[in-house]
Amino acid sequence: MFFKFISFAFLCFPFFIFGQSNNVHIDLTSQSYGELKVIHQIDELSDENNMLIFPSIIPGMYEENNFGQFIYNVEVTYKDGSKLIPKQKKTNAFILKNPSGIKQIEYTAKQTHQISPLSVGIFKPAGTNFNDSSYYLLNFHAIVGYFEGLQESAYKIHVKKGDRQGIGALEVEAKNEIDIIKAETYDQLVDSPFLYTTFKENDLIEFQVNNMQVQIAVYSENEIVNAAYFADEIKTIVTEAAQNELLNSYLPNKYCFLFCFEYSNGLMQGALEHKSSSVYSFYTDTTGLVDLVSETVAHEFYHVLTPMNLTSNLISPYNFYDPKIFSGHLWLYEGVTEYLAYKNNLAAGLMNKEEFFMMLKNKDKSTLYYKKHSMLDASQNILSKKSQDYFGNYYDKGALVGFYIDYLITMESNGENNISTLLTYLLRKYGKDKPFDDALLLEELSSKFEAIRPALYACIVGKEDVPLDSLFSDLNIRIEESEDSISYNRYTYGFRGMRYLAKGKYFTTTSSRINDETGLKKIEIHEINGIPSEYCSFLDFFESNADDMVLKIKANGMIKEVTLKPELNSGAYHPTIAVLPPAGSNEMRTIQHLIKF
Repeated sequence: MFFKFISFAFLCFPFFIFGQSNNVHIDLTSQSYGELKVIHQIDELSDENNMLIFPSIIPGMYEENNFGQFIYNVEVTYKDGSKLIPKQKKTNAFILKNPSGIKQIEYTAKQTHQISPLSVGIFKPAGTNFNDSSYYLLNFHAIVGYFEGLQESAYKIHVKKGDRQGIGALEVEAKNEIDIIKAETYDQLVDSPFLYTTFKENDLIEFQVNNMQVQIAVYSENEIVNAAYFADEIKTIVTEAAQNELLNSYLPNKYCFLFCFEYSNGLMQGALEHKSSSVYSFYTDTTGLVDLVSETVAHEFYHVLTPMNLTSNLISPYNFYDPKIFSGHLWLYEGVTEYLAYKNNLAAGLMNKEEFFMMLKNKDKSTLYYKKHSMLDASQNILSKKSQDYFGNYYDKGALVGFYIDYLITMESNGENNISTLLTYLLRKYGKDKPFDDALLLEELSSKFEAIRPALYACIVGKEDVPLDSLFSDLNIRIEESEDSISYNRYTYGFRGMRYLAKGKYFTTTSSRINDETGLKKIEIHEINGIPSEYCSFLDFFESNADDMVLKIKANGMIKEVTLKPELNSGAYHPTIAVLPPAGSNEMRTIQHLIKF
């Protein structure tokens, strides 16, 4: 997963062996806004298959989302024509009486993308959108369940699509306006999202890298951003990755990048990985978009290594319904993946060495926002509220751990080995069909690569920081203020702090120009430019332009309209840069060994 504020599909085979078969029917042409009618038919059930289960949690998401909350109006139809409304158990399961007599189950699936982008909802790349006038994002874990004991059974999803086109990594049999999506197991179905929309020119771009078919599919609310906007960068990233021996053996036959760009995504901008695809949810704002896409795509694509193929016995097979304990190695799944993504983009020419090392320094600064904690313990307990507070640090400290391991192996081997050597060892010993023992991984790595033992136990098991400044000093890398300055011109409306109250569906501010001018301590903001606050985003206050902002505010029990004129702030600053040692120096030769794959 990748998020700002801040991420599973199998190889496509031409033939499937279907045993116990689930046939699920979805009609995109006759849905109510935000809802889908679903009919789930099954060949035969036994008494042991007495629950229809929807996931509590899914791979790539490190919190319980309880997707059963989006399933309504469930009705069981029996072979004798009788009907029954089943009882719901703990949000995510429906109890089935006399399962052997069941013919089909009908229900309504509500989209997870809330009308209000700031209401409590699901991380958008993991959610669903059912909107006839825009797009359908089908993440099947929020639409389709599995019967207890039949997680390994096959699925056929019959999608009546009308004039829309669906893009996803699974095999599709097209019959007139019906797509039949085929999955060998429920896990594979969950791992295989589809994007349905009416693609316009340049919304869909395809190319080939080695033997892998690559598709970039884009829905854009403003119709400005399309696949051509960043296709060259994605092709560069994937081509570079495909040349990497570490990744090459694990590339699928087909990989799909599914993008959704909307005016307001609340706080849910980011991406989610799958084995043969990834889903992205971004704002339509094009400022810095190509860099953001390049950064995020590389991260999601490198998840093909871990946890897709290199994974723990605690999450393989995956427990969708009642997870007890999580793997302790988020530092590997997210941190090392983040580090490898930047190494890939450096090798691909999308960033230079100075930017690469400045990125590491910025991550080092970001770790200061987190309390000292054991990354191993927090990962094992990531489903707890306390550990959730540390999640973002796996992208910061976790990436620094990746660099630390890389540095120590490189130095110990005089440049002969690096972090790729470690990952190659693990992938050859384990892999998608043989998970590693979660409790033994760190000791195994320490025994095989003795130089990294102190780092693993100090920075992953323990609470110590990665000694980045010391490592930079050894490499003669200096962090300095640039002599060059960068000018800026930016409009602001004078907001310094903002909160959103989901229960009341309005913003509050105690620190803004309005507070200063009126002397009011607390102001409620109920509308922005005529749009109710529940449909707006924090970015509306801080990403300003030259237009007036009209607010409907409430203070001291009175509601009134206020017009804010933007203020132009101009200035210049000297950016912080990484200064590398001279070309030809011993330190630069070490750096060259370090940054290679």
